[in-house]
Amino acid sequence: MTRLTTLSLLTAIALGSFMTASTFAEDAAKESRRDQFLKQADTDGDGQISKEEREAAKAKMQELKAQRLKEIDTNGDGQISEEEKAAAKAKREEMHKKAMEKKADTNGDGVISEEEKAAAEAKFEAHKKELLAKFDKDGDGQLSQEEHKAAKEARKAQMEARKKHADTNGDGVVSEEEKAAAKAKFLEKFDTDGDGKLSKEERKAAREARKANRKEGKQTTAQ
Repeated sequence: MTRLTTLSLLTAIALGSFMTASTFAEDAAKESRRDQFLKQADTDGDGQISKEEREAAKAKMQELKAQRLKEIDTNGDGQISEEEKAAAKAKREEMHKKAMEKKADTNGDGVISEEEKAAAEAKFEAHKKELLAKFDKDGDGQLSQEEHKAAKEARKAQMEARKKHADTNGDGVVSEEEKAAAKAKFLEKFDTDGDGKLSKEERKAAREARKANRKEGKQTTAQ
């Protein structure tokens, strides 16, 4: 399996019209950046963003925006042309492809083997099947714009629930300590062989447990 062929496969998965796990990963990354921003803005650590902190954060955002503009505005005219937008998009996609490739390369040898390729394809197909089962209301085998939106909203609600569960001190931000504690608790529950990581079987058990919890939650709400 050549690197180019594998990269093409991963690109098709990552950039296809169907919403994949990578879309959810981007949402999670945005949420993480938001948490980090709020944590940095709350300079006195009281769990609230004061007017002064808000103004300081706004100034910081403007600074970051200017920096981002400088990176994209390659000709320095103060405007973002269509060509510059396309170049920036291509750069993001290339970074995303590399991230997908790294994720698929489970043994870290820099090469995607046939087994790793098959595992990546199987994971994608399983995720696709799950999404269709939940959100393809018209049964046409794909997600419409409305169904895509519904899936993202459901994912957002799920992420908020996880965040609330991990935010043990209730300050609205999940600290590194809280993240570590949540991970440790998760491993304690599902890492049955105690090797410090989740095997394929353990991950499957964790997914099944989450599905059961969500189903139970829906039944409770309905009652």
